[in-house]
Amino acid sequence: MRILIIGAKGLLGSFLYENLKKNYSVFGSSRNKIKNYFKLDLNNLYDIKKIFKTSCFDVIINTSGLIDVNKCNKNLKLAKKFNTNSIKKLSKVLNEIDQKPHLIHISTDQIYNSKDPDKSSKENDVKITNNYSKSKYLGELSTNIYKKKTIIRTNFFGNSSNSNKLSFSDHIINSLKKKKKIKIPSNIYFSPIHMLFLLNYLQMIISKKVYGTFNLGSSTGMSKYIFSRKIAQIKKLPIKFLIPFKSNIEKHQRPNGTIMNINKIEKRLKIKLPTLNKSLQMLSK
Repeated sequence: MRILIIGAKGLLGSFLYENLKKNYSVFGSSRNKIKNYFKLDLNNLYDIKKIFKTSCFDVIINTSGLIDVNKCNKNLKLAKKFNTNSIKKLSKVLNEIDQKPHLIHISTDQIYNSKDPDKSSKENDVKITNNYSKSKYLGELSTNIYKKKTIIRTNFFGNSSNSNKLSFSDHIINSLKKKKKIKIPSNIYFSPIHMLFLLNYLQMIISKKVYGTFNLGSSTGMSKYIFSRKIAQIKKLPIKFLIPFKSNIEKHQRPNGTIMNINKIEKRLKIKLPTLNKSLQMLSK
């Protein structure tokens, strides 16, 4: 099986690239020209058509996009360029070529914002709160012209394979090791999953050819502050440098309740997703 990972130099893309190639024939792409990677700018139709005219893939995992929430919130046009328009171009080309690879598009939990931040959101409970979530959701919708696709709404953490792209847990660990104070919101709740678990479930989605839109996170959630404290405890790092604060959605432009209901993917794959505590324990290995 031939798998193309778009955005293979990013946080999730590099992790998937390093791990999936153990079981599959894996290829990576990057917006910039890099040795052994396809050059692929999703905002360039010529780039997209060139790749799919010369190469065939069974699965395409799109991890690309602009994930800097602050940049997206300041500039909707820029956010849509990388999170909406680029995906629209990719879907258009895939819909036109003879081969019909399985497209797995990685989206975000930030398209949710439950009124009760401790409650979970199902796939149809979309609530847009900022330009980032708007651009990502519009990106999802732009794939509607292509049938063989899976949209994964997720939030993930774990040890990065790319030293230039750190996960949230990496940031916490590195800051605490340096005894650097970091402010963490105590009223933003989420349900991220460790990347190793995410990797396993993506392989199941590939092998079972599962199509549709799914939440994929831990089965339980907690506040980002409690999450950070648990990481400190697991890694035996000083908790005193974690400074809690109350996030204001109007000021900080971040949704408060993004815990995901994962019943749909559990039922489809016939699995039980790990709790967030179990995901966190992966950091001790």
